[in-house]
Amino acid sequence: MGRNRTNSTSHRESLAYTAAKRINDQKSIEILRDFWREEGASPIDNRDDTILHFMAIHGNASALKLLIEERPVSNQDLRIKNKNGNTVLHEAARFGRLEIVKVLVSLDSEIVLERNNKGETPIYVAAANGEKDVFSLLADNNLCDEFTMTRDDGSTILHAAVSHECYCIPAMYEESKPNNNLEDPQTTTDVLIKRKRSSFVNFLLGNAWLTVIDVEKQTHILALTLARRLIEQEDWSFYANCVENPLIQAIKLGINELVVEIVQNYPQTIETIEDEDGKNILHIVVEQKNRFLFDYFMKNVSHIDRLLADTNQHGKTILHFAASVGSPFKFSTEEQPIEKTTRGFKTLILMAWGVLWFKRVKHCVHPRLWTMKDDKDMTAKELFDRNHSHISIEAEKAIKDLGGPALILSTLLCTINFAAVFTVPGGFDEKTGIPILLSKHQHFDLWMLMFFLGAALYDSVFTMGTILSILLSSLELCSSTER
Repeated sequence: MGRNRTNSTSHRESLAYTAAKRINDQKSIEILRDFWREEGASPIDNRDDTILHFMAIHGNASALKLLIEERPVSNQDLRIKNKNGNTVLHEAARFGRLEIVKVLVSLDSEIVLERNNKGETPIYVAAANGEKDVFSLLADNNLCDEFTMTRDDGSTILHAAVSHECYCIPAMYEESKPNNNLEDPQTTTDVLIKRKRSSFVNFLLGNAWLTVIDVEKQTHILALTLARRLIEQEDWSFYANCVENPLIQAIKLGINELVVEIVQNYPQTIETIEDEDGKNILHIVVEQKNRFLFDYFMKNVSHIDRLLADTNQHGKTILHFAASVGSPFKFSTEEQPIEKTTRGFKTLILMAWGVLWFKRVKHCVHPRLWTMKDDKDMTAKELFDRNHSHISIEAEKAIKDLGGPALILSTLLCTINFAAVFTVPGGFDEKTGIPILLSKHQHFDLWMLMFFLGAALYDSVFTMGTILSILLSSLELCSSTER
């Protein structure tokens, strides 16, 4: 009897699970109503999600309203959390289900104060996921404040904007504050989100690749404008051991303008030390091979000598971090680790940038750092040789693979030009045996032609000799970093 009852419950849970995503389907609504009468807000999966969670995820507002009419939803039902600590409102906010949010807030407005396991409120979740409509609804109902927009670990919407690139939400939040400049009619969202373009611009943006560029540009401008507002209000003394400093985040993400804005407003933030292994800001910049920020810091930071001389917890100097493998260029949209399977032209870029960057940083530091050893008893040069041993072999192989076809082409051009130099253009006169060009008084044209053919022959021979020297030589890793 008990087993049959368990099977019956599991069957109802399966039917309700499937019916939750079917919107405006009468049969599915009846299944949900039957389940709601029998089981209520009981968990139906391994994540402890209730049927209310799934209706919120899929935005099934019509079914939710009917269930409320069938049996009122208590505040306790709305506050039931799954294993991630998410309430029904969390899930609705995450997926931007505006109608669901309206219904839930009308039932219990204090549900917006509930936090999940990450310490996030539903408003914070909506902001982090870029759900503008949900965020606007909650903000218009005075449900958006400093408490609800901050996680338990202290992370604010600035962190969420940098991590998820959802810059429009924090901009809307900043402009909704009472102390916002209301005299300026052109606010951030007015200029960057709602501005109208001409019909000609809209026609051009019909091209897919132009649309992508335009979206990236607008996002970039909005992010920088937002950053300038938030940076001035941020309490930078707060970032000690609780959350990662936005300056470090911006450097790792390559947002150079944001880094410059932070340093210009708060010069002391340049002294930030990463908690993981004691790297300073300049160590991170050099490790990322960010030449723009490196040059900017070298010219504008007051105490640059101390940053250059710093060592981390493992005794590594800035030269040790310059010995890492990488380049400032991205080979794809997804960041991938440098593995031993790297092949082809990528190794040429990695090797070239490795040598050039190491020598660039080496030129800026005191000579005593050249021979300093870390806790593994390795100098920066030894670390560079170890890190680039595989890359150098593959780069040498790639150069020779590219040199083979080039050698064949240069040899072919050399042969053609050699034959052309000793071939008289236009042939000879059948009666006199004198070249036709000479008989027509075109000496200048003939000598010009011979000059260009000779120059082409010289270039071909020079190219062939250069390629041969490359093919017959080997890449000496040690000497490349010493010069």
